[in-house]
Amino acid sequence: EFESILRQTEQTDFYLSVMNVLLNKIENNRNFYSAIIVKNRNSIALDMLYDSIKKNLQKIVETNNPSIIPSKVVSSFYLGAIFNVCTDWVISDFSIRKEDMVKYITILIKGVKNI
Repeated sequence: EFESILRQTEQTDFYLSVMNVLLNKIENNRNFYSAIIVKNRNSIALDMLYDSIKKNLQKIVETNNPSIIPSKVVSSFYLGAIFNVCTDWVISDFSIRKEDMVKYITILIKGVKNI
């Protein structure tokens, strides 16, 4: 049981690190991501961005963060949540401070158990 809890803590920290990198990247390249996300909400460009991040994340999960759940499922679950929150953040013109976004997402991810 201890190993399971330890693995879960490591996994949630792993995804929080991924979320932090994504938020920093978006914040540092506001114009680029705004153009993709706001101006192309239902376009292939947004799908391509999501797929690119997902493929990279899945590779990282497969090599660095083994789980009893397939890496494709784990990557889709966390990335879907984080990507949607980040998309809404950009659409709202960054109306929430990045530090607050990190705090809120941390609370949400730490609340997800048994992964």
